[in-house]
Amino acid sequence: MPILDYTGAAGVFKHLGAIIARVNSYQSFGNTTLPADLQLLLAAFGTTWLPEEGVAAYYEGLRDSVSGFRQSLAGFADRRLLDLETVTRPLGLQPGAGIEETLLALRKAMRDDAQTVRSCLCDASAVSYNAANRGDGRVYLTQTLDGFNAPVNGGIADWSYDGKASELMVPGETMTLECVADSVMDGLAEGGEAWRWSGAPDHGPLDVRTEGSGEGPGILTANQGYNLLQNGALDSWSDVSHASGWTNASGSPQRLNGIVISEPYAAGFGAPCVMRQAVPTGTLQGRRRYWLGFSAYSTAAQPGARVELSLQGTGFAPGAQASIDGSTLTGAVFHHAGAFVTVPSPAPADMVVELRIVNPSAGIWVDELALTPAVYHGGIGVAVQRGQTVWQRGDRATWTVSNGQQGLFQDFFRRWFRAQLPSVAGPPAQGTFLGLLFLLMQSTGSETISESLVA
Repeated sequence: MPILDYTGAAGVFKHLGAIIARVNSYQSFGNTTLPADLQLLLAAFGTTWLPEEGVAAYYEGLRDSVSGFRQSLAGFADRRLLDLETVTRPLGLQPGAGIEETLLALRKAMRDDAQTVRSCLCDASAVSYNAANRGDGRVYLTQTLDGFNAPVNGGIADWSYDGKASELMVPGETMTLECVADSVMDGLAEGGEAWRWSGAPDHGPLDVRTEGSGEGPGILTANQGYNLLQNGALDSWSDVSHASGWTNASGSPQRLNGIVISEPYAAGFGAPCVMRQAVPTGTLQGRRRYWLGFSAYSTAAQPGARVELSLQGTGFAPGAQASIDGSTLTGAVFHHAGAFVTVPSPAPADMVVELRIVNPSAGIWVDELALTPAVYHGGIGVAVQRGQTVWQRGDRATWTVSNGQQGLFQDFFRRWFRAQLPSVAGPPAQGTFLGLLFLLMQSTGSETISESLVA
């Protein structure tokens, strides 16, 4: 039997649904009705009474009041979740438990009791790079959460987020990464440039204005900023076929100069080879998401060849997370590869990073291997990779995020508690094409906590 009454006549989600419905009812008044009324007044005044007379400011104050109504009502959701007899005590919490502790316990109870809400479908676009950029590296995004990081400002880290698709993005915003300190002007290491990460303004929970994720954490280019590998740049060699910190498991690399990303050396491969580096115990945290990356070069395409970089350990051998197909090594320039991987819990004691060169038909150069933690903000994880030309101050990358807000409970918990509940996709939407019924969205099941409770 469930430990909570979720949806009964006095169920916690029955009561939360009534609160959420009232909170939502003021949204259109604040962001549609009031702005429309203001425009009607301004049009009527024309040039005979300027907005500076205070009408616009007054209406902005009215919008602040509506946001205050919504936030005050949402406070009753806190009180409902903190009710000792019907929520916190059944969840096994001590009297005086706070909202964060209660949210963690509620998520666990919902998982144990197979209780779900309808999901919100989120997405992120491809990354765009400013045409004026001088650096030619890459930015990588992950929409998968981990069990280590708090995915949003003011949110909580929850181990059970591990592997879940993010439902914590705002309905629509453009995120920007801007390089704010570099090796040329600020003395930072090449490949360790500093970046400012920002979204649209965050006006606060349940504000009627357009949502934004606000300012994110400052981050660094992965290669020198966070790199957890010893000699990831492959610039130190004990001899011409042994890169310091790396073991040749099969075959041997060649120490090469001239064609490199970072001076003075890169590794060259004319035959199959496997290189490994042990990751010291305690370096990686279980359920944390990391990014692996490298850069590779060839004078011509090599169909059938591959360059693969992976993180492996006992019971954890997911194969090549970051890889480049030899047929794409064109243009006699360095090509970049990267991918995210989540370390299992507990983290295997014998973790290794493996670089594997498969079936080369000619020389392949590899440089700038990196293993770094993913950094999260606005429900999304990011890593920045250096390129053949270093990033410089003012370089920018942008992408857009979206949230369909399909789940009313999920959307409220995101906006007010900055938390995500166990969820499933709702029933498929239906449409017609040439008179035939078809499905607009693939369903993975129906939620057990009905959206009809938000009424």
